[in-house]
Amino acid sequence: MDYIVVYISAIAVLVAGLTIYWVYLAGRKVFFSPTNWFLCLQVPFLVGTLQAIDPARREDLVWIFAVIGGTLTYIFGAFLANIRKGFKPRAEITKFSETPIVFDLQYLPFSVLVVGMGVLCIVVGIIFVLSIQTNIFIWAITNFMSSGGDISQDQYGMMRTAITTGREGYVAPGYTLQFVGILMPTILFLLYFRVRQTRRPLEIILLVVLVVGDVYFLTAFGTRSQIIFLAITFIALVSKFGPVPEVWKSARRTTYAVLLLLLAFYAVSTILMGRVDTNPASGNLLEAAGGTIYDFYDRTTGAYASEMLSLVRHLMSQPIDWGAEWLQALEGMIPGGTKGYGFANEMSLFLYGAIEGNVGLNVYASMFYNLGLVGSLVGFAIVGFLIQTFTINYVRGERSITRIVILFALGFRLAMFRDPYSLFLEGFVTLVIYYTLVLILKERRLSLRFRRRKDFPGPDALVAAG
Repeated sequence: MDYIVVYISAIAVLVAGLTIYWVYLAGRKVFFSPTNWFLCLQVPFLVGTLQAIDPARREDLVWIFAVIGGTLTYIFGAFLANIRKGFKPRAEITKFSETPIVFDLQYLPFSVLVVGMGVLCIVVGIIFVLSIQTNIFIWAITNFMSSGGDISQDQYGMMRTAITTGREGYVAPGYTLQFVGILMPTILFLLYFRVRQTRRPLEIILLVVLVVGDVYFLTAFGTRSQIIFLAITFIALVSKFGPVPEVWKSARRTTYAVLLLLLAFYAVSTILMGRVDTNPASGNLLEAAGGTIYDFYDRTTGAYASEMLSLVRHLMSQPIDWGAEWLQALEGMIPGGTKGYGFANEMSLFLYGAIEGNVGLNVYASMFYNLGLVGSLVGFAIVGFLIQTFTINYVRGERSITRIVILFALGFRLAMFRDPYSLFLEGFVTLVIYYTLVLILKERRLSLRFRRRKDFPGPDALVAAG
């Protein structure tokens, strides 16, 4: 009976918190904001955690309190941001969405900030692919077809681990991803809106070439996350719940095509990675499709929550780390440093018995391990306050296409916050630098245009001079 009370109480508190969020913070309006993104990304994990815990174990009760408590303090922090800024979500989001959009791409030094950066990303991708001398996804497809349906899960995993860790002499995989996985998608979004406006054949060709190149570079890593993020960000950006709902009607076909391609890619990659029990080569496509759906559930809810619970049980026997793990991760970004085995490798060894893998903590476990229970609750309140402040400033700012697109991508990356290191790893810092560069060059170009107009003599002066 006590177990039932624990479950009912936990679910009731969580539902109450989410209801308060929907009414007072979201304003009962569906909008793809960073604050909403962050919470949506956590909901599957919350559901999985409720399924995974054992109420008879004290550490599980502490964990479910930390998870639900962190969610509630995140909501509280966002609510404080609304009060401080006097933000009225429903009215201001509606006003933002209905304000005429300013197409300002013509004011940018387009050849430098879009074309030039796109070419730079392509060059970085080419250097990386030449260094690893393979594309894991294409290798898996050719291996599957040439062997009559053979799936080498172990070899796929070893190749992917070797590339993503960079331990085999490969060229900086983390820095490469900043170009091909973070910067390039944002450039593609900008170029997409430019093509919609200009319809120039050369720019259309450039867009297609950059998309194909970027997909090739991302699949070379053998991981799926960046392709998924690229597709979902684009779909959200042009949807009727995004920051430019006026393009939804004309962008629907493109959006549906991207969604279908994403689903096909996820299904095929899941099979090639050996994560489906039934081999589709045997002819049972229905079971293979069901296995793909179950894999998605495991990756976001079931096994994901259970594995995180196992890690937290293990970490509870250790003292609070007080940010040392965060500092170690930040030190690992320094180029040329010793790339030994770190915390993520230790967690992989604990879970799977293989130190070569990387198992990172999610935001709840990271906060809990580095700050303790009380510290994690305070940390979530700060995160909620800062992300909602970003959202408020986004909604209240200028509705120009460059600002909307870049800050939307930036906000999506902010919503993936797990720890300070994730701000660098997931590209938030990269996009901040890019947006700063855009603002500086845009301001300089506008200033030059104004000077030319000011210095150019008017008609009366020309007549008098004649």
